[in-house]
Amino acid sequence: MLLQSGFEAFFAWATPRMDWQSVGSPHLLSSTIDVDNDDHIARLERFGDWSSIRNFADIANPARTLYHGGDVEVRMAAIRTTIEYIRKNWSDYPKFVEVLANHLKSQQLASGPEEEVRHLIDSILSIRREWSDRRAAPSTSDNFDVVRLYTSKFGYDRIFSMLNSALRADNLTHRDGHLQATVFLIELLNIDLYNYLFTHPSAKFQGEVYRGVCLHRNQIQEFRDLAAKPVLDRHWGVPLSMMSASTSTEVALKFARIDASHRSSHQPFLWRIHIADLDPELLKLYQKRFPTSVVTTLCAVPIHELSQFEEEEVLLRGPFFQLIRIGEEVVDGHEPAIPVMDLVMLNTNRDHPSTAELGEDQDKARKFFACLVSMGRAAVCKEVAEKYQLVDDVKVYKNMYEEQQKRLLNLES
Repeated sequence: MLLQSGFEAFFAWATPRMDWQSVGSPHLLSSTIDVDNDDHIARLERFGDWSSIRNFADIANPARTLYHGGDVEVRMAAIRTTIEYIRKNWSDYPKFVEVLANHLKSQQLASGPEEEVRHLIDSILSIRREWSDRRAAPSTSDNFDVVRLYTSKFGYDRIFSMLNSALRADNLTHRDGHLQATVFLIELLNIDLYNYLFTHPSAKFQGEVYRGVCLHRNQIQEFRDLAAKPVLDRHWGVPLSMMSASTSTEVALKFARIDASHRSSHQPFLWRIHIADLDPELLKLYQKRFPTSVVTTLCAVPIHELSQFEEEEVLLRGPFFQLIRIGEEVVDGHEPAIPVMDLVMLNTNRDHPSTAELGEDQDKARKFFACLVSMGRAAVCKEVAEKYQLVDDVKVYKNMYEEQQKRLLNLES
């Protein structure tokens, strides 16, 4: 089924080249680095595009890269209403497409993409997407073109990078059209990821992935300052945003090392992310109490089969991290040692339309699931902290688990 707002609406513009810095988009391409003729290096930019982290600890900054501490929940609550509105009004799909097409057009992109990328955008704006388990009949039309667009250089640079920037801007929640377009595009990405996992169950991911960024030493110090805070203050994330990570440290650090070689005040900074599913026994507790609520693993999806590039990529969607520690390590035999940050995230969430259909149980389910996730995360964090002999932190994570366990008993009663 073709929708009225499609390919022609998206590309009907002719405007000056966009100033990326003016919209706060993190831009790693230093003027001293000539990557225009090296497409492979240029593509790797998305593996470190949060290097422009500024004022990390300043929660009053209007263009934050990250949300941390209690501010994470405040931010998530601000956009949850829009998520629920879109899902409850899915019959208005053509209108949402029109809002998205108009929003993309308003971004003032000067030059159109190559033909292959044009085809992907045409597909996204023209073909209706549905969650696999919500269809009236089985479908063989899945093309996963939203994910494919993300992995393209044009799609990331011109669309998803700006989307990530929008998700970092506090005023997004006060601009209805922008917020709706942003959340709708994320929903289309959710559907692609869910349907891919639905048809490729072996793609479910647990393990370590890596992300390498090039930061000013002062920025790295802000992370060190965060690592020195009490355990309870070390969690942070960007709701709905996307990050590229790789199972290869070489891929994760390649662009960061090139960038750092041209800037004496900067250095590579490796994020080692430990990804785990919720303990099956804890998941059973939730599924028994709320059997109609679908639990997904959209937070970390291997997408290398959907990309034409061999980058061993795992897409992290809406990551929420617990920072365990920062240390100095020699990575892949490259001297000197660089700072390495160990993070934990769970690849388990309720990002699915069934969540909005729980009725009066919706708030109870959210609290119940949050308690289980807190227990599961604490257990994994305890294991990683034990690996690095962080004795005091191990005790804190153990206490966190036990406190949430007691809270769970109250929620079950």
